[in-house]
Amino acid sequence: MVSDHKEDIKEFKKEASEGANSALKSFAEKTIPTLEHHLKESEKAKGIVK
Repeated sequence: MVSDHKEDIKEFKKEASEGANSALKSFAEKTIPTLEHHLKESEKAKGIVK
């Protein structure tokens, strides 16, 4: 789950900076903070589940 979130964030950041479609760029920019929050929560869960 952690690695998936990291990959998603990487792809969303790329779209936000390099995307050709302005609507998709905007969506990516707005979604990155949520994905980063989910990553933090996933990392916490990973630490607990061990």
